[in-house]
Amino acid sequence: MNQKAAVIDDDKTNRERWGDLLQSIGYEPIIYDTITSLDSLEKDIIGKEIGYALCDHRLNEANYARFLGAEAVASLYDKKVSTLLVTGWQRSDSDSTIRYYRNKIPVLLTHNEVTPLKIQNGFEVAYKEIVENIIPPERQTCRTIMTITDIIETVRLDIVKVIMLQWDPNIEIGFPLNMLPLKINKQIKSGMMLLADVNIEANKAEDLFFENFNLPNDEILRTI
Repeated sequence: MNQKAAVIDDDKTNRERWGDLLQSIGYEPIIYDTITSLDSLEKDIIGKEIGYALCDHRLNEANYARFLGAEAVASLYDKKVSTLLVTGWQRSDSDSTIRYYRNKIPVLLTHNEVTPLKIQNGFEVAYKEIVENIIPPERQTCRTIMTITDIIETVRLDIVKVIMLQWDPNIEIGFPLNMLPLKINKQIKSGMMLLADVNIEANKAEDLFFENFNLPNDEILRTI
């Protein structure tokens, strides 16, 4: 198994600390102090045969990168690189910039969860899903109906809030409006229902992801 692990973070102190943590559990840290583009990062990781990566979500400090960590993790997922996403803004980012890519983020950690044990366990979970295609129950999807409770308009990204009886009807979950197909995007409003593939065995709201949206037909609505 390749033991090289990329370290991607716009904070120099974090890069050094994460590098030390990776070394302590037997990985060779490949630290990226500068990144010109996501494409160049991918090519470098593939070229160096790096099998793992630890990536922060917000990477814009000091112009470190022009992309989000969630986007990088999702892209590396397709390249069979077992990558963990780390965020210091879990609540605010989960419903917005992370949710968009969450189906290709097997493991999400907060900054205070970045410990040798969490990294090792996270890499093992990511490797099983990404490389071995072993999907755990909490990451498997089923067709789920949801009710739109609100549409929150912001300057940068509009967020759709929903509740799902199949998960927890007492917790609102958000996702970016631009995840919806254009034909649905233009007609949704509070009170409407949507169908999507959702991993409803997820333990936390931050772990939920949505795929394949469409509007339920009359026959489905009659069963509710």
